Amino acid sequence: MHPMNDIGTLSYVETMHPMHHHHPNPLPTPSSYQPHQPEMLMIAAIDERRRRRMISNRESARRSRMRKQRHLDELWSQVLHLRSVHTHLLDRLNDAVDARDHVLRENAELRREASDLHRTLQGLRREGTDQAAVVTCNTAHLRAAPPSLDRNVVASMDLLH
Repeated sequence: MHPMNDIGTLSYVETMHPMHHHHPNPLPTPSSYQPHQPEMLMIAAIDERRRRRMISNRESARRSRMRKQRHLDELWSQVLHLRSVHTHLLDRLNDAVDARDHVLRENAELRREASDLHRTLQGLRREGTDQAAVVTCNTAHLRAAPPSLDRNVVASMDLLH
């Protein structure tokens, strides 16, 4: 940083020394003017501070770039991990959809089979045969029937169960 830009660090020497004066028409100075040793030491100290500040700023910027790079690397690692998790979840979702489709197909097949069995049973009932009547009747109420019920009917019911 130039001393003229930082008013807080300007010293008497900087404001009075012709080397540090950047006015378009500098004031004339006597040709015999030579800076004294203390002024030169002050200028050297200011230059050294400026040089150290510049080195410190460069090092700080380098550390900042390294932090940003580490952060960027961590973010990319997270992206890769999340992509992997996403792929795994999609695979699980596809497996679940496939399993659901299989269950729906199996359910439809079982419904068709149940419907076919129901039609067969209705056909047997329509035949009106005694055996079909015995097979399809609900025998629970017969078990609770009075003891006068024919023992052959009860034995037939036991065979059906």
